[in-house]
Amino acid sequence: MPLSHDPRQKSSPVTLAGLSGPDFLRSHFGLRQRLRLCESAECLGMSYAHFYRRVQAGTLNLRIQKNEVGERFVLLDDLIHYLFPASETDSASSSPPSTKKKLGRPRKAAERGAR
Repeated sequence: MPLSHDPRQKSSPVTLAGLSGPDFLRSHFGLRQRLRLCESAECLGMSYAHFYRRVQAGTLNLRIQKNEVGERFVLLDDLIHYLFPASETDSASSSPPSTKKKLGRPRKAAERGAR
């Protein structure tokens, strides 16, 4: 089942059987978490050659990983975060980052009352 990309619907996500966006991609690939570059290119609506050239040039802001043999792949979650950046909010990202109390400036011995 290939994913089709309609250029007239750039802003709306792909829908199938009531699923849209990240849910559609997860149901489409099932339990697989690693996607080949050709599958990632298909999801982005690019040809494999164009996708590969962008990866080689470093102009694609998608995380590409290599396995122990050197074959490149894309994680499904990385692809989902690339395509739908605001759709999945983790509890850690929605809460403000915790601020650690920083140490103050060092005090001189005279300021502590000793001399």
